[in-house]
Amino acid sequence: MQKFDSSGQPLYLLGNFSRTVFLGTDRSGNVYVADASNRVQKFSSSGSLVAQWGSAGTGDGQFTNPTGIGVDSRGFVYVVDRGASNGHTRIQKFDPSGKFVSRWPYGGTPDLAGASFDRFDNIYMRGDGKTFKFTSDGVILSSWNCTDPTGISVDANGHVYVTSGWGHGDQRVHVYKIVGTDYSIPSLEAVSPPSVAKGGEFEVAVTVKDSLRTLNMFGIGFELNFSNTSYVDFVSADTTGCFLGGGILYVLSADDASGKVSVGMSRKAPESGVTGGGTLIKLKVSNRTFCAR
Repeated sequence: MQKFDSSGQPLYLLGNFSRTVFLGTDRSGNVYVADASNRVQKFSSSGSLVAQWGSAGTGDGQFTNPTGIGVDSRGFVYVVDRGASNGHTRIQKFDPSGKFVSRWPYGGTPDLAGASFDRFDNIYMRGDGKTFKFTSDGVILSSWNCTDPTGISVDANGHVYVTSGWGHGDQRVHVYKIVGTDYSIPSLEAVSPPSVAKGGEFEVAVTVKDSLRTLNMFGIGFELNFSNTSYVDFVSADTTGCFLGGGILYVLSADDASGKVSVGMSRKAPESGVTGGGTLIKLKVSNRTFCAR
């Protein structure tokens, strides 16, 4: 395996590996290699061996025929392994040091391969003339037909690139855009009381409305806008019971003159994202001279 710089100049040759090699990289530039030796090797960006794990077998942390490897945004390593006890594919998940975390079988196809991630850490793989999308916990979200897929990758905008072999003849690259419930940003809703007494204060609860479309949410940013800038003032914020969990990080900026409150919220690393819906934050505002409806 060779490493090149951004202009295509070779930097170094890395190791000798057994037959077909599958590669994954993390955000720190480490390189993960799975091959027919039934082990995973982790190298630093300079080519030094950092860690290795695995052996031949069907137990946790063992492999029989690796057919893909990938690393998500949190550094967890996923190894696609074909030919376990039932002849079907299984995916094993490890932490960055190689400690076994979990595994999930998928019995619907014997030749699942590849591993590419979108910005929500959903995993895309190929096999049996289809492309598959899973959550990081192995829940299948969708699949679609693609003739003889041989390679797969996902960009930051949610485009899925699939190389199609067409009977192992000429190769073609298909580009898919996953929309609707498969790849979308959940909608937010601002909920306020139906009426407020003049001169009082009231809360506006900002909620994640479409819980079925919310998968692995780690953070979010939004603006709450109001038109009655002469009569409405921001007072305070409350994140008690926040859908993202306790101890979240958030930044808030209120501009009463422009009629907006800007909010950015995030869970803390190395926590994973959350799925579902509910209240994110409650913003208290004052009403000096009118009834809000």
